[in-house]
Amino acid sequence: MPERVNTEVQRLLGLDSAIVVYYTDAITPDSFSLSYRSLYLHSSHREAIEAICAAHRQNGGAAS
Repeated sequence: MPERVNTEVQRLLGLDSAIVVYYTDAITPDSFSLSYRSLYLHSSHREAIEAICAAHRQNGGAAS
């Protein structure tokens, strides 16, 4: 995942644990789209997002 996308996704998920992530090939890998509590990412980012979410759960949902 590009660093710019990674940084922003980590920030967003840390701010709002209610955000739902959707994967679609309609979004390019170097971009994302955020609509109220819906985050759209390229499907190639699934493993990275699962790791970010697991880290947030492990840390009690605390923002970094």
